[in-house]
Amino acid sequence: QYATTGRRAERAEMKLEKQFKDQKKWVDGQHKWMEAKRERCNHLLALFEEELNVDEKREIELLNLKGKQFAKRNRELVKERSEAADKCMRIMIEYNFVPGV
Repeated sequence: QYATTGRRAERAEMKLEKQFKDQKKWVDGQHKWMEAKRERCNHLLALFEEELNVDEKREIELLNLKGKQFAKRNRELVKERSEAADKCMRIMIEYNFVPGV
């Protein structure tokens, strides 16, 4: 049982090598999965930052408007914000960041 040579030891070594190979495959798969998730997170972060910048510009634009122009542009901005939110949600669903959807 404690022999370091012979068939039993050879089989034990082969079994151990197989386990190491299997573990390496698992670790490599986890690494690829985490890299892909990191890329998706970075993309989503960039999208959020872009949308926040655009929304800030919308708010500044509204400050310069009055009366009917303000009301009209405000309605348009509400629609634009809604479309931006839908875009973000679609991407989050596509990336499986929203559980249960």
